[in-house]
Amino acid sequence: MRSLKTRGTSRGRPAETKTYRFEKYTLHEEKPSRGSLPGRWKVSGRNSSGSYQRIHFDANGLGEAQKRAEKILFDTRDDIPELTLAEAFAKVIPTRRVKAATKAHYRQFAGSCCAFIEKNFGVVHWRRLRFEHIDAYLDDMIKRGLSGKTVGHYLEPVRFTAAWISRCWPERYANFCLGLRVPANIGHSYQFDDQKRAAYLRIAEVCDYLDWLEAHHDYAEVIRPGVALQGLCGLQLQEALRLHTKHVDLAAGTITIEGEVKNRWRVRRLPIPQYVVEILREAMTTAPKGDSRIVRYTGNHWKAYSSLVVGSLDKWAGGKRPIAPKDLRNTLPTEATNGGWDGYFVNRYLGHSPQTMAERHYHGEVSRDGDHLIQLLRQRVVRWVELSVAECTKLHDESKVTHLRQAR
Repeated sequence: MRSLKTRGTSRGRPAETKTYRFEKYTLHEEKPSRGSLPGRWKVSGRNSSGSYQRIHFDANGLGEAQKRAEKILFDTRDDIPELTLAEAFAKVIPTRRVKAATKAHYRQFAGSCCAFIEKNFGVVHWRRLRFEHIDAYLDDMIKRGLSGKTVGHYLEPVRFTAAWISRCWPERYANFCLGLRVPANIGHSYQFDDQKRAAYLRIAEVCDYLDWLEAHHDYAEVIRPGVALQGLCGLQLQEALRLHTKHVDLAAGTITIEGEVKNRWRVRRLPIPQYVVEILREAMTTAPKGDSRIVRYTGNHWKAYSSLVVGSLDKWAGGKRPIAPKDLRNTLPTEATNGGWDGYFVNRYLGHSPQTMAERHYHGEVSRDGDHLIQLLRQRVVRWVELSVAECTKLHDESKVTHLRQAR
């Protein structure tokens, strides 16, 4: 030990700080003790996990201050758990304030990390995990051709688990993910023609499907409102299933979308085509007492409705269904692109966020909410849908139809 003591001062002036430097830390006597009163000390240095600390405490004399400083910096408490990788993830993931489905994804990504680390490095306990292990895991995902967004998803549970555990037990566990960065230029290289085309039905096909449901399906009153809202109004499946009678204004020909979709709360009022208004009017008229839903599927889960749509699409197509139920929403944006409709108002109608700086900051009249926007949406979007519906002719081949009443 090497002590650096300052000389005494003249009467009336406070004593200068005494500094004691040890091998791994430094003690500062900030306020010398008087009699039996404890003095004020400060210890600064790196603890057993390598983190730098600067902590103030009270102690009587240098000997007691040295013991307290060593206990603060290097003491390994008995209540610090010896966690394995799986136990660390299992302890932290339930604390996240996210949906159950997101937690399931976190557990899947954590399992992938545990398997890689144990297989390639033989590391089972969290205290043996280092930055180079996670960096090798990152490199492996990049070599496998995963996109930057996917790599970020797989690393997310590793990041927040390392941060959480390092804050709870800084004496033993360090946050080894500090400085870990996902390269921005990774991902698949492809040509536009190589992309998988999104499945969709044309507006004429949606109208044909709605007419076929009314004529051939026993549960047409359940399926038709949802298909019309998705295919002709561009609603997401969750938005269509959440619609109630209080959200429909038949006189004005509008619906109000309200609820959380993909972790974001959305509220918007939309004009709808007259054909959809008539379908909703029929659904509200035939609704049983006490059930205010527009899409009145049975069961407690949305898959009960999707299974009805899947079966009806198979029968309508005379074989394998051409699209999944959720892809009915692709009709409106695809027809708008092919028809050259105004892209700004189509995005507003579908509930998309602003696409450009002008849409976000500089548009004035077109960005205003209220009746004026309803009129603009009706003129720029709904009018084209109604024209397409009016031009529809009977397209379905009756020879392909398998009548559900006969099939059961």
